[in-house]
Amino acid sequence: MLPRWIRCVFCSLPWVAFSGLLLISGLSCWAPHSFAGDRCANFTFYWAVLALLLVPWALWKKQWAVLLPLLCMGGFHGWRIAKLWRSDPVPVSLSGTPMEVSLVCANLYVGNLRRPEGLATLMELDPDVFILMEVDQRWREFLTPLLMKYPHQLGNDGEVWLLSRFPMENQKQVALTREHASNWPGQLPWPADRPWAGNTLLQVNILAGGKKLRVVSIHPPVPSNSHRLAQQLYQVKAYGAALNDATAPEARVLMGDFNTTMFSSVMDGIKQSTGLRDAAAGYGYRVTWGPRLPREPLLPWLGLPLDHTLVSPQVKVTAADTGETPGSDHRWQRVRLQF
Repeated sequence: MLPRWIRCVFCSLPWVAFSGLLLISGLSCWAPHSFAGDRCANFTFYWAVLALLLVPWALWKKQWAVLLPLLCMGGFHGWRIAKLWRSDPVPVSLSGTPMEVSLVCANLYVGNLRRPEGLATLMELDPDVFILMEVDQRWREFLTPLLMKYPHQLGNDGEVWLLSRFPMENQKQVALTREHASNWPGQLPWPADRPWAGNTLLQVNILAGGKKLRVVSIHPPVPSNSHRLAQQLYQVKAYGAALNDATAPEARVLMGDFNTTMFSSVMDGIKQSTGLRDAAAGYGYRVTWGPRLPREPLLPWLGLPLDHTLVSPQVKVTAADTGETPGSDHRWQRVRLQF
């Protein structure tokens, strides 16, 4: 028979989980106003699962006072997940003969130990446009075949690459700095004593079949603390400016490793600033990042959806899928678009 203290611990675990879930659900509702709330909102899927697991315990123990809050919290988190299977209601009106373009975004991971396999996967995907991230010197040596295959290139001197089969115009490679956080009307200046993590924004018009598609790639810093989350929020208007300037066509795409989920206040801010919608609407909950061992994935289903594609109303999404990038902690994302 188990010692009494062990039995007490096991008996208290459901209560601890319930109390934690109650606190987390409250913080999730406060996501736009605090780092803790935003961090909790990113893990919405796991809170829905936890609430579901606690319901049988409440029924078994006849904890009716606990059952109702559990059902409410499960419904709150579960509804946010369920909405991902609902197709985007935004109407799409395409003029003339639609042009179809495929785009792939892949975070290759600087610590990747399976680069030859990773290159083989990229060559097999064979999209019209590639956005590659975390490209270090070791990766550059492997990616030479891609440079030969895609003659139109932007950013291939840095860690974010944009490669295209189609000609490009209005190419811009912008290193987002502290100044970009204070140059927008109504935005408070970034405090001088607060650290800033550098990252690069690529912006280009793709010329395909007599039409233009504005493509912007982003890779903001990981929101590991409140300063990093604030930086993500401060950069939101920069994305809107890159997508909606005077040279931008109606068809626009924002793609990359956002380092945030669709449930966060950052994502809400990006959609509001850019006027774009989620290209993966209707495709469900798709994990694109997860913890990994050096050579193989560690529980591939355990992770978060951090890689996204947003598109303007003038773009129709005909397909969206994800797949493994060997050796990386991110899955590649691919979309086929008509505009």
